[in-house]
Amino acid sequence: MRNEYIKASSSPKDITLIDKGTKDIAVFEGFFNFLFYLTLYHNQEQSLPNFLVVNSTSFFEKSLPLMQSHNVVHLYLDNDKTGEKFTRHAITLDKGKFKDERQLYQKYSDLNEWLMNFGRQEKNRLYQRL
Repeated sequence: MRNEYIKASSSPKDITLIDKGTKDIAVFEGFFNFLFYLTLYHNQEQSLPNFLVVNSTSFFEKSLPLMQSHNVVHLYLDNDKTGEKFTRHAITLDKGKFKDERQLYQKYSDLNEWLMNFGRQEKNRLYQRL
């Protein structure tokens, strides 16, 4: 469950892998970020990658061998100290394989927050002109 007042989950937590049989994988810190990614890219002509939701950065190290078994790893981690730490760590291991995708939502805490605010600035500018 999640809303502006609470963020709750079931126990025990673990990783979630959606294996589509591809050589690329997109990695998300939380399930809502994964769902918002699907919202953005569901109509794309190109095939979607495999997906890994670590559900907590405490599972990041445990998930590294799975990530490293792919050709390209797209990291959609949070824009906070922990997300930065794990993104840098992964890129240090193999900068050709691990890709930091946070530039998409660089002014927001995560993909979820970016998408929730998508278009808000444009809408505010329009209202100011009216």
